[in-house]
Amino acid sequence: MPKTIKYTYKNFLNGSKSESGQTIAAVVIIMVIALSIGMTISTRFIRQLRQSVQQDTSSRALSVAEAAMERMLNTDYQTLLDYISFNNCGSSCTLQITGADGVVADANVVLSIAGGSSQAFELGLTTDNTVEISLAGYPSNTDLSVCWNNPITGEYPSIRASLVYGIDGSYLAKSYAYNSIGSLYDTNGFNTANAANGYANCFTVDSGSNPNFLRLASIYNDATVFILPNSGTNLPSQGIKIVSTGTAGSSQRKVTVLITSPHLPAPFDYVIFSKSMDNPLSN
Repeated sequence: MPKTIKYTYKNFLNGSKSESGQTIAAVVIIMVIALSIGMTISTRFIRQLRQSVQQDTSSRALSVAEAAMERMLNTDYQTLLDYISFNNCGSSCTLQITGADGVVADANVVLSIAGGSSQAFELGLTTDNTVEISLAGYPSNTDLSVCWNNPITGEYPSIRASLVYGIDGSYLAKSYAYNSIGSLYDTNGFNTANAANGYANCFTVDSGSNPNFLRLASIYNDATVFILPNSGTNLPSQGIKIVSTGTAGSSQRKVTVLITSPHLPAPFDYVIFSKSMDNPLSN
C-alpha cells in the first residue's frame, strides 16, 4: 500500500523557520558584501580627496613662500642687513594670502648671516656651475677643509677647487682636484679624498697669504659640500641667507635663497693660468 505522509502544523512551522533562516542569512551576506564594497569605495574616495586637498594646500604653501621670498629679493642689500642687525623686520617678513575659497596661506621669512662662524658652511654644487666661497679676512696660511658624503645612488662626485690669494697686482692660484673614495674614475689623475670630520670625503686647502676666494665645482654628479674652517677660526660671512616658510592648512613648504656678493661665472676657471706657485697669475 502507498505510504501516506501527514503534514502537521508543527512540520509546517519547522519548514517555514528553516526557509526564513536561510533568507536572513542570505540577506546578511549580501549586506556584508555591499557594506564592504561601499567601505572600499568610500575609503578610496576619501584617500583621493585627502591627497587632492594636500596637493592643493601644498601648492598654496609653496606659492605664498615664493611670493614672500620675491618681496625680500626686491629689497636692497643694506636694508636686509639692517633687518638682521635689529633682529626684526616686522610686517616685511610676513605675508598672508586668502584664496577665493577662503583658504588662508601664511608665510614667514627669517634672515640670517650665512657663514661668519666656526660652524660648517653647507652649499650645493651642480655639475654645470661653479660656486665661490669668500675668504676675505680669513687668516693667512691657515687650513680649511672641504668635505662631502657620497650619494645613495648615482656616481660618486669629484670636487675641483681653485684658490686665489695674494694682493692686487700679484694674485696667485692653487688648484685642487679630488675623487671620492670608491670613485670609478680613479685613473683621471685626481687625488683621492680622505674620510675625516665625520664625512665620507675630505681634503684640506691651505689659504695661502692674503686669501681672496675659493671656487668649487663638482664633476660626475651633484654634491652637497661642507666648508669647515680651522679649529678656533671663523669662516668669513658668505652673504645673507633667506628662509621663507609657507603654511596652508596642514602643509608647510620652505624656500631658501643665499644672496652673495657678485662673482665670476664658471668659464673663469678655464682662463686662470699659474706658471708657478711664486709667479702672479697670467692669461
